[in-house]
Amino acid sequence: MKEELRKKEQLKEVAARKQEKLDDAKARAKVKADIAATQAARREAAARAKAEREGKVAEEEPAASAATTSQPPVASSSAPKPAATHTEARLRLQFAPGASRQPLTKSFPASTTLFEVAAAVTQETGFDVKTLTTTFPPRKTFKIEEPIDMGLSLKEANLTPSASLIVG
Repeated sequence: MKEELRKKEQLKEVAARKQEKLDDAKARAKVKADIAATQAARREAAARAKAEREGKVAEEEPAASAATTSQPPVASSSAPKPAATHTEARLRLQFAPGASRQPLTKSFPASTTLFEVAAAVTQETGFDVKTLTTTFPPRKTFKIEEPIDMGLSLKEANLTPSASLIVG
């Protein structure tokens, strides 16, 4: 009699564990579906923001998203990627070690020359700019004394859409 009671309790425990596992699996599936929906919404928002930044008109969002979700994307290797036309450069200007200044972040039109950037930094911080050095490889140093360097626009110097420069 005790054995039968013990077996019934074990069967109840096993059934409860199975039910708990099923509930956990359902909850996990629901969370994964929520995450996938959130990711899809973020991707669409990012695509819309990118289109706005590039000056393109966002076409019918619901129709476009429905088309992309129903059909897999097709990679086209024959179509060249259009060259990005950035109209603004966002620069993070870090000061040379020992200058004890906080980095400065400024946005300039892409046609702004390096001389104008140096003048703006001098005007804003009072720091006498002698060089501007890129932080990404290959490192390039633009010197104030050289008119060839200072006559370059931010676009010609490949500093668009954003770059980090060390001010020396």
